[in-house]
Amino acid sequence: MKKNVFVATAFFAVLLSSCNSTDYSSEISQIDSLQNEVNGMEEKLKDFNGEAFSKYSRNAAEQLDWIKAKWPESDTMPRYVAAFLSDYKINKKSLSTFAKTLDKTREELTYSDDQLTKLKADLQHNLHTKEEAEKYLGEEKKAVETLTETSNKLVEDHDKYLNHYKGVNNRVDSLVDAMQHNGIR
Repeated sequence: MKKNVFVATAFFAVLLSSCNSTDYSSEISQIDSLQNEVNGMEEKLKDFNGEAFSKYSRNAAEQLDWIKAKWPESDTMPRYVAAFLSDYKINKKSLSTFAKTLDKTREELTYSDDQLTKLKADLQHNLHTKEEAEKYLGEEKKAVETLTETSNKLVEDHDKYLNHYKGVNNRVDSLVDAMQHNGIR
């Protein structure tokens, strides 16, 4: 009798485990790897302050507008002043673009992680055909590849834009101060 119960229990265990088995162990492993990449990118970007970059961009825009409004149209701006103000304007745009790209990339990283989690669960429950699984995984790989490129560019540009802004901003602050206290020349 005990032998029959043991055989029945073993048969039931095998039957139950075959219901939960998946044909997608390779795909699930790839998803885990992609999620590790996404988490790594989120970690790289977590300390970046997009709001600070937006603030710096607004400050630069205000300073440039003030200088433009106060500089007399009849007076020609010295070349060196025009050159560093032009450089400052380009940096202002870069700061603004950086902040927007950072916010968008963070949103896309969260979305990508959610998609990978859902795909993994679907594959664990055999909810897709092999072709669908390959298609969806391929799409997620492309998305993660694009996000990796964008994140790496943000990491590369962060200090460059910030240091550039601080260096040129000091000169613009000095120009504004001189214009306020001493006139244009």
